[in-house]
Amino acid sequence: MLARYARRFLFIEFAIYGLAAAALHELGLVWPAALAVIPGFAILARCVGVGATFIVAAALSTSAERAQTAKHGRLRLVTAEILWTTLTFSVLMPFPRMFSRPDSRLPANPAILPVLLVHGYVCNSGIWTKMRRFLEKVGMPTYTHNLEPVYAGIDEYAAGLARRIEEICSRSGAARVVIIGHSMGGLAVRAYLRAQGPARVAKLITLGTPHHGTRTAPLGLGLNARQMEPSSAWLVDLARDERSLPALPVTSIYSSDDNVIVPQESSLLDGARNVRVSCIGHVSLAFSAPVRDMVLAEITAAG
Repeated sequence: MLARYARRFLFIEFAIYGLAAAALHELGLVWPAALAVIPGFAILARCVGVGATFIVAAALSTSAERAQTAKHGRLRLVTAEILWTTLTFSVLMPFPRMFSRPDSRLPANPAILPVLLVHGYVCNSGIWTKMRRFLEKVGMPTYTHNLEPVYAGIDEYAAGLARRIEEICSRSGAARVVIIGHSMGGLAVRAYLRAQGPARVAKLITLGTPHHGTRTAPLGLGLNARQMEPSSAWLVDLARDERSLPALPVTSIYSSDDNVIVPQESSLLDGARNVRVSCIGHVSLAFSAPVRDMVLAEITAAG
C-alpha cells in the first residue's frame, strides 16, 4: 500500500517540477535548460528535507546530548544520509518489487536460522534492499515484512508479524528466526513478543529504535507516532509487561549522530547489548557497511 502512495507522490512531485520548467520556458528559457531544472529541483528538495531533520534534531537536543562530530565527519554524515534517504524514498520504496522480494532465494535449511527484516515508521521493505542482498550473499536466508496500516497503533502489527514468522518457519523448516527491526520496527517486534512470547525468536537486533521514545514523534502522524513520544503510556506499559516475559537476547545498535531519534540514548534498552556507532544517520543505519558487519556477527552468534 505504501509503495502505491509513494509512486503517486513521485508523480505529483515531478508533475509540479514539469510545470515549473514549462513556466520557465514561457519566460524565455530554452527547453534544454528548462528541463535541466527538474532534476535540480528534485535534488534541492531532498537536500532541504534531510538537512531539516538534522536541524530539528539539534534543536530538540540539549547541549549535553549533542554529538561532537568533526566538520569533515558532519559533511560525510549529512551527504550519506541525503544519498540513502533519496534512494530509499524515491526509488526503493516506490518500486520494491523491482529490487527485492519478500521471501528468501536460498534453499530451505533448518540448520540455519532465517532472518526477518522489519522496517520502521512510514517505510516499507524497500529500505532493506542492500541489507537483504548482503545477508543472502553470505548464506543467510532473509525475509521481509511490511507493517500495515501505515498509521496504525503499534500493537496492531503484532498479528501480522505472528503470521509472517509462522510462515517463515514453515518455509525454512527452522523452529526460530532472528529479527532485525529498524526504528519503529524494533518496537513492533517488542509488541509481538509481548503478545506471543519469544518461543519463535532466537534474537532481536534493533537499529536506531526509540525504545524510550523520541522528541521528534510529535511531528509525526498517526497513533504509532503518538505511542513513540517520550514516556508515552504505551511505552511505559510495554516496558512493564516485558518484565514477566522469558529472557531473549537483544542487541540494540544505535548512532550518536541519529537525525531522527532524539535523544539518541533513547535506543539504550535495559538488559540488551547496546552498541553505539557514530557518523551514521537514521536511514543510513540500514545501508552502512560497518552496521551490516555487526548485524552479521550478531546473527552468527545467535546461530
